[in-house]
Amino acid sequence: MGYQVLARRWRPQTFSEVVGQRHIAKTLASAVMKGKVAHAYLFSGVRGVGKTSVARILAKAINCSEPVEGEPCNRCTVCQEISEGRSVNVVEIDGASSTGVDDIRDLREQIKYLPMRGEHKVYIIDEVHMLSNSAFNALLKTLEEPPPHLVFIFATTEPHKIPETILSRCQHFSFRKMSRAEIVSQLLRIAQRESMVLNERSAVLVAKAAEGSMRDALSLLDQALVFGGGTVREEELAVLLGRTSEATLLDLSCAVRKQDAENTLKRVQQVVDQGYDLRQFCVDWLEHLRHLTILKTIPTAGGTQVDLGSEDLEDLRREAEKFDVELLHGFFNLFSKTLEEIRTGVSPQWVLEMAFLKALRLPQLLPIEEVLETLERLEKGFLDKSVPANPFVDTGERRLKLEEGFPDKGVPAAGGPARASVPVDSHVGAKERKKVEAGPGQAASGSPSPKPKQASSAPSQTLQPDASAWAEILRHIKEKKPNLGSYLEEGVLLALGKEEVRIGYPENSAFLIGLIQKEEHLRLINELLAARYEAAIPFRLVALPAGSGLTQSFAQQMGQKREAELTGEPMVQEALKVFGGKVTEIQEG
Repeated sequence: MGYQVLARRWRPQTFSEVVGQRHIAKTLASAVMKGKVAHAYLFSGVRGVGKTSVARILAKAINCSEPVEGEPCNRCTVCQEISEGRSVNVVEIDGASSTGVDDIRDLREQIKYLPMRGEHKVYIIDEVHMLSNSAFNALLKTLEEPPPHLVFIFATTEPHKIPETILSRCQHFSFRKMSRAEIVSQLLRIAQRESMVLNERSAVLVAKAAEGSMRDALSLLDQALVFGGGTVREEELAVLLGRTSEATLLDLSCAVRKQDAENTLKRVQQVVDQGYDLRQFCVDWLEHLRHLTILKTIPTAGGTQVDLGSEDLEDLRREAEKFDVELLHGFFNLFSKTLEEIRTGVSPQWVLEMAFLKALRLPQLLPIEEVLETLERLEKGFLDKSVPANPFVDTGERRLKLEEGFPDKGVPAAGGPARASVPVDSHVGAKERKKVEAGPGQAASGSPSPKPKQASSAPSQTLQPDASAWAEILRHIKEKKPNLGSYLEEGVLLALGKEEVRIGYPENSAFLIGLIQKEEHLRLINELLAARYEAAIPFRLVALPAGSGLTQSFAQQMGQKREAELTGEPMVQEALKVFGGKVTEIQEG
């Protein structure tokens, strides 16, 4: 006898050997054991999930001379004939080729005869939905009042195409798609029995390509064994199946997380060069993002939530810890749209490359939720006059005061007294936090008020900012949270040292204070400050008054400082003197 493929050699022969359909196998075995076998069954489900195999097992079980708890013995003559496909009591009909009413009329003539062995004559009609309406109508009367020795078993992948009159006369069993875990377990079991070299990652790749079909999985394994000569290697298997391995997807997500454009495009080009279907690759990438999102949200997830091998699962769990869940949601939405654009775009490769380049910029974009939250807060501040101008905001570790004026301007507001805010340190108790309201000519104690201070004197009262140290801290912050780094860059560095760190924001960017005050952001800032100065450093955010002269962002401050340094160099001074020009642009070499 010639070579028999794995899908045929490992076809289940008893209900207990059926994989992934335990609910159906248990019900049918119980029906056989109790003698309550129906006259017509309908098995529906996708390809390769065991419909025909279960039909043959049921045919053996109801005709077996020595059944054991509803299971066929597979030793008697009847069982062996059915297993080998030479029994006259079990007739298999292809519904796709026997679609006419004449075929059903011939069938009705044959069912009159009693079985030669056993108690039942079984007709298995595969792809029954292909029968014509006339053929179904000719079958109705027989299904309604069949001979006692007759059992019909219909199998179909499209049960919605079967008339309701037929469905109502059958017991309907819906076969589900098999999970990857079930397919992987069966593949590893078969590989051990067949003395194959198959690791868990390769089995997962085969199961992913099989898409819930055990027959497809065994056919792909057969193909991989021929290709690899008895050894199934993950790299060769990925190329053979046209599916992306988890290792490739993990390397790509790592490059995207690090915002490494060169490495990202290099890996996309490798996918293109290996001949992968880019739509299928995008589907695999979306599934990878789904796994990361689930593991980020539920760190202990596994099994049914994430169908991967134990090694891949641990690698993904470590990678998920390094992502923000909002960013993963943004990636998923971006590439979901990309999947549709690949089909209609000029070049699928260009569409995919542009999507990944956009993904690299996504961490630097302000999330729409934060934009809406900011607009709502600003609108509320304009419309609700009862909202205090200088609220205390609880940050979890200390209470930061948002000050509209720094230092106190002391200028009376139109139609009311001037307000002077007392700077509040994080170590001061709640009872000592007071806001002093002074009239035009009095202080809070009733004594004459001192001469108002000018806003321009503020810098002299602050610590000398260490710009280079702050630039280094910002660099570390941007590596971990790019959004937070961009928010802090927009502020004005007022003071940085062992006594305190103070960042000011002008009116047009004061909304950034609320975004920075998230607990995870403050925790990161405090950790970096403590690591640099070996002590807990108070961190304050203040809102700068209009006209204070402190409206330039830290990035602008650093740019102007660099410009002043370069312009002051003797060579540059001499060039300006000789040519009579001026500095318009500075490019770092």
